[in-house]
Amino acid sequence: MHAGRLLGAALALVHILLTPTFAAVVVWDNTVATGDVVVPAGQTVVLRNRNIVRGQLTIEAGAAVTVDPTCDSVYLQVGNVEINGILSIGSAAAPFTKTATVALGCEKPALYPATDDRRYGVNVRQGGSLQLFGSKGTKVPWTKLALTAVEGTTCITLADDTTGDWAVGDSIIITTTDFDPTLTERRTITGFRSTCVEIDSPLNYMHYGAFTQGIDQRAEVGLLSRNIQLVGCTTSGLVGGHLKMNQGFRTAQLSGVEIRAFGQGDVIGRYSIHFHLTGNVAATNSFVKASAIHSSYMRAITIHGTQSVLVERNVAYNITGHAMFLEDGAEFNNTFRGNLVAWVRQKTSGAFRLGSDALQGLSAFWITNADNVFEDNVVAGVEGTGFWLHTRARPKLPSFKTGLYPTVAPHKIPLRKCTGNSAHSVWNGFRIDSVDFDQDDQPAQDYTGAPSLAYEPTALTVISNFTTHHARQGGWFRIFQIVLDNWNVADCREGIQFLTTGNTATMPINGTIRNSHFVGSSSNRGNQFTSAFQKINFIEARYWSDSALLLADVIQMAVTLYDGPHYIENTTFENYISYPCFNYYSTAFGARAFNTFMMATTTQSTNNKFINTEFPVFMYDRVSDGGKTTLMLDTDGSISGQRNAVIAPDWDFYYTPSCVRNGGYGLACPQRYNNIEVVQIDGDGTNLAKYGELYVVRANLASRSGGLAPPPPGLSFQGQYIPAAGGYLYHPSLSVGATYVMGFTTRTPPILRVNIVNGQQGDTHTIAFSYPRGTIITSVMNVANQALNRATSLLDRTCVNCFFYDSTLDLLVLRLKQLLPRIDPTLPCPASGCDGVVVRATFRSATSSTSVTDCSTRGAPLQTLDDAWLQTSFSNKESFSLDMPINLDWCQIGDPCLESIDVGNREQGILAYADFPCNGIGCYSNKCRYCKLSFSASNQPFLPCPFETRRATGSPTTTPSSSPVPPSTPTSTPTSATGGACSTYVSVGDSAVGISAMPDLACSVDNNRTGCFLSRCDAASGLGAFYDPSCANGGLGCYSKLCRFCRKSPVGMYVICPPTVATPKGITNNIQGDSANVAASFSTTTNTSDGANASAVSSSAHDLTAAEQATGVAILLTLSVVLALVVKADIRRRQLADKAAKVAVPSILTFDATALDNNDNDIAVVDVVDVAPQDSIL
Repeated sequence: MHAGRLLGAALALVHILLTPTFAAVVVWDNTVATGDVVVPAGQTVVLRNRNIVRGQLTIEAGAAVTVDPTCDSVYLQVGNVEINGILSIGSAAAPFTKTATVALGCEKPALYPATDDRRYGVNVRQGGSLQLFGSKGTKVPWTKLALTAVEGTTCITLADDTTGDWAVGDSIIITTTDFDPTLTERRTITGFRSTCVEIDSPLNYMHYGAFTQGIDQRAEVGLLSRNIQLVGCTTSGLVGGHLKMNQGFRTAQLSGVEIRAFGQGDVIGRYSIHFHLTGNVAATNSFVKASAIHSSYMRAITIHGTQSVLVERNVAYNITGHAMFLEDGAEFNNTFRGNLVAWVRQKTSGAFRLGSDALQGLSAFWITNADNVFEDNVVAGVEGTGFWLHTRARPKLPSFKTGLYPTVAPHKIPLRKCTGNSAHSVWNGFRIDSVDFDQDDQPAQDYTGAPSLAYEPTALTVISNFTTHHARQGGWFRIFQIVLDNWNVADCREGIQFLTTGNTATMPINGTIRNSHFVGSSSNRGNQFTSAFQKINFIEARYWSDSALLLADVIQMAVTLYDGPHYIENTTFENYISYPCFNYYSTAFGARAFNTFMMATTTQSTNNKFINTEFPVFMYDRVSDGGKTTLMLDTDGSISGQRNAVIAPDWDFYYTPSCVRNGGYGLACPQRYNNIEVVQIDGDGTNLAKYGELYVVRANLASRSGGLAPPPPGLSFQGQYIPAAGGYLYHPSLSVGATYVMGFTTRTPPILRVNIVNGQQGDTHTIAFSYPRGTIITSVMNVANQALNRATSLLDRTCVNCFFYDSTLDLLVLRLKQLLPRIDPTLPCPASGCDGVVVRATFRSATSSTSVTDCSTRGAPLQTLDDAWLQTSFSNKESFSLDMPINLDWCQIGDPCLESIDVGNREQGILAYADFPCNGIGCYSNKCRYCKLSFSASNQPFLPCPFETRRATGSPTTTPSSSPVPPSTPTSTPTSATGGACSTYVSVGDSAVGISAMPDLACSVDNNRTGCFLSRCDAASGLGAFYDPSCANGGLGCYSKLCRFCRKSPVGMYVICPPTVATPKGITNNIQGDSANVAASFSTTTNTSDGANASAVSSSAHDLTAAEQATGVAILLTLSVVLALVVKADIRRRQLADKAAKVAVPSILTFDATALDNNDNDIAVVDVVDVAPQDSIL
């Protein structure tokens, strides 16, 4: 021991012995007590070595228990501890540097029943103090990897210097960086090198250790070991120890403490660390810092009915149930800063659990009151959600009954501060939602007066600087106003989704994403591992979450539009990769599938950027009302190149000749749209089938060639019953200034309401309704219950807020105008309410059908051709061009068999290719053969696929759309005149292993001297060639009667190149040995009219003597003959084999845009690359 530390320890002991408060000092040194022990007031017990109290240890007020700071190891085993005095180890000024352990015994039966909190408990009671200050782990409680740790690694590189803090023998965790939260690995430090930390056994999984696409996806590395330990019983099932601060305690300060096997899963209120109904404890200066809580049976840290606690820089690992738990909603002014929470597991057994402790409600941070600080915390792996804000009408009864919180309404309290946090390897990164889980509590709890209630704070909610990756959902927010600022979202099946009311709101709506970055597919491809949480995505050679916790939207989306309005500003969307031929889409903006709610027409995109994202906007759901009505305002043209364009689904209902049509987003139109509410006023919310659909047609038509008018475009809407709307609601999106005709296909309502929503002052809509024959319109009133004026005719366009009923056609025409402005752009209506009308009608017969199916015909008099609305153009808007790169994709292969493969096979890595005539293993028609990707886990004996995804682990790259199309079949039979000139040169041996050839202008060299067969492409793939007359008989690598491909790299199926083979002029190659300066050139000329012949193959090796050349040729001839015989025998064996699974097809087509030649930037390279069968494609 250093002299300084020895002196400090001695002084601390002297201080203990001489403190006047404790006149009597008792030293326990290897003491054993079989029953209860009471330390009386005025006495101090100093612990040395190993001591056991089999009963209860009571520290009375005015008494103290501490440890000898000079003793290397202090151990105290107790049945339980009751603290009214002081239990201390070390101090803030002099942290304890030795080892001290307080262990809860495992007496059976327990000293107390489960209902008694003294069972295996450490209770800090009235006036009691707990002060534990350890030294280990306080410098670096946790850090991150500095480099990726691959599977099998035994030495990991850390981002921070842990010298003097971490030591050999310490336990650490390396967190998961995949979708699966269970892949966090625990290891023991065995040594330190200059660049890495050695661990006791190889890692089972890869743990990512880099920033990718600018987003930090480095695995966290947490220290579990501390030199002060509180240890619970590990042989009592779910019943460990628990630490509880009770009302009136004096102080609780924990720093550098390890808490292991705490928490009790069989009764409520027994948590690893628990501040229980203690009120405002600001005066106590209580905190939990730089500590480690792990292997917990129930929670990590619980704040219950308590305020002003600091929870900072802790590590929580392997926690059952919510980890950081705010219990009742009466918890505020607490701070959670810099904590790491890794692997939180649902609670599936035991006598107690909340309904939210199961998967769908489980969280690392369960937040019941937003008036707290959450800063720089990391969640790494939860079988549920990272951060969940869940609110109630008032605090739950235990807190409410204290009388301290009579006016606290958690669902109205603003979020104090939430910044710098992150969550990965979770189902949901951050969620705001007050789902009612109470009915699933075990046992049932009393929630009288405190029902779950949606979060509606009195101030704008801002969550900033948040990072989430490898999650099913990055964020899911049921809230009216929220701003997500500077979010980083990567590798999430669904990035962000906001939810509000689904119908016209009565309060401001503002879901804003700004200054953020979304990455659909990052360079962190994860481990090739399948589980309940993730599956392999063979199409992109990466791994997706496959959890079925909730109904997932069908495709990957960065922002899932729902309700609205949403405002997305200054945000980048990168690497959302699509393959349309597979019906495989990823998009920056999409709509929630199976959605029948209203989609606000005021949703806006401003100053956003799209990189490697072919579809900035894509509406996959073309059936539900939400998908049909999802529109977005492209305010600056960053989507379409048209400022203030409305982005709409590419349907005739929205299309006009002035719209810009684009496969990447649909339509960009100059016409403006509003939401229209159409409600069948009816109190019957049970018999929903009676309402039926609403069919809407547009009467503004564009002429076709010859001046003919097309049929009016229409859409049908399913609608749904919304009690708040007063009946059955439909919500088409209709354009300002256009005319529409509607008909109810099942039942026309006797009372109908129509409202303009999200409109602007002066907006006018002409809407006609077809009524059953013989209908009498009894009244048309506005929202102020005033009768509307009657128009002069069916076509009267001079009046507004008027109507006309044509009794011959039974057609009611409404001319509705919004008279007042919306004073707040986030409000859907003016202050007085949305403009609209209520129509009452009487039908000819109460028993006859009121359905209308001919609204298009009856609305014919309203139809116009090429009118002013239709001619609205972008002339008054600035247009510009956009650089919208298209990704290289499977669809460019152009193979009909590949494109027809079903999703079930794709998800197993089973594809198909054209092979005519197809006969044998994998053939499912005479034209198509199944094949298997190299990393497929399927045990089907299919041939390897003749094409693969990119081999590189980097980010997907942009490839021009003019890439050449590879051959559709790996045979030597020409499939077209274009490919025949090349494919006919492929030998039988090459064909047998799936090698073909194709024209590729990117392969050209100076004067095209070597054609496609020894080009830049071939050289880049490690190919060479040499003169071999035995090729007259065919064989592996022969591409003419005199030339054979060879390989210059150790991997591949071709024969090794002899030393006389050099790289052609202009291509460098380092060949060691006497042949380093040897040059050889090859040329092939092709008769373009007859591609079956090759001629004039010549070779020179000027640096070789004639004898050397003769010797070399003799050796090559002998080698070639043997090789040809071996290849032919092998081909015959393969033909006779019963199981084609043994056939090795090592060559793959590798698409690599980074290999583009600088002079051929408009053409992507498609090379044949030899890969040994055992090589992984990843």
